[in-house]
Amino acid sequence: MGILILELYLNFSIIKLNLQKYIFVKIRVLCRKGDFIRNNKKNEFAEI
Repeated sequence: MGILILELYLNFSIIKLNLQKYIFVKIRVLCRKGDFIRNNKKNEFAEI
Protein backbone atom coordinates (compact mmCIF):
# COMPACT_ATOMS: atom_id res chain seq x y z
CA MET A 1 0.00 0.00 0.00
CA GLY A 2 2.84 2.37 0.88
CA ILE A 3 4.55 1.75 -2.47
CA LEU A 4 1.34 2.52 -4.36
CA ILE A 5 0.94 5.85 -2.56
CA LEU A 6 4.59 6.68 -3.26
CA GLU A 7 4.14 5.94 -6.98
CA LEU A 8 1.00 8.08 -7.13
CA TYR A 9 2.84 10.90 -5.38
CA LEU A 10 5.79 10.68 -7.80
CA ASN A 11 3.49 10.65 -10.83
CA PHE A 12 1.60 13.64 -9.46
CA SER A 13 4.88 15.52 -8.91
CA ILE A 14 5.97 14.87 -12.49
CA ILE A 15 2.60 16.01 -13.86
CA LYS A 16 2.76 19.14 -11.70
CA LEU A 17 6.27 19.96 -12.96
CA ASN A 18 5.24 19.49 -16.59
CA LEU A 19 2.17 21.66 -16.03
CA GLN A 20 4.27 24.43 -14.49
CA LYS A 21 6.71 24.27 -17.40
CA TYR A 22 3.81 24.34 -19.91
CA ILE A 23 2.19 27.34 -18.19
CA PHE A 24 5.56 29.14 -17.99
CA VAL A 25 6.17 28.66 -21.71
CA LYS A 26 2.62 29.78 -22.57
CA ILE A 27 3.03 32.96 -20.51
CA ARG A 28 6.37 33.72 -22.17
CA VAL A 29 4.87 33.24 -25.64
CA LEU A 30 1.92 35.49 -24.75
CA CYS A 31 4.28 38.16 -23.41
CA ARG A 32 6.33 38.00 -26.61
CA LYS A 33 3.19 38.37 -28.72
CA GLY A 34 2.14 41.35 -26.60
CA ASP A 35 5.54 43.00 -27.06
CA PHE A 36 5.41 42.35 -30.80
CA ILE A 37 1.95 43.94 -31.13
CA ARG A 38 3.04 46.92 -29.02
CA ASN A 39 6.17 47.42 -31.11
CA ASN A 40 4.14 47.27 -34.32
CA LYS A 41 1.75 49.92 -33.03
CA LYS A 42 4.71 52.15 -32.11
CA ASN A 43 6.12 51.73 -35.61
CA GLU A 44 2.77 52.60 -37.19
CA PHE A 45 2.56 55.79 -35.15
CA ALA A 46 6.16 56.66 -35.99
CA GLU A 47 5.47 56.40 -39.73
CA ILE A 48 2.45 58.72 -39.64
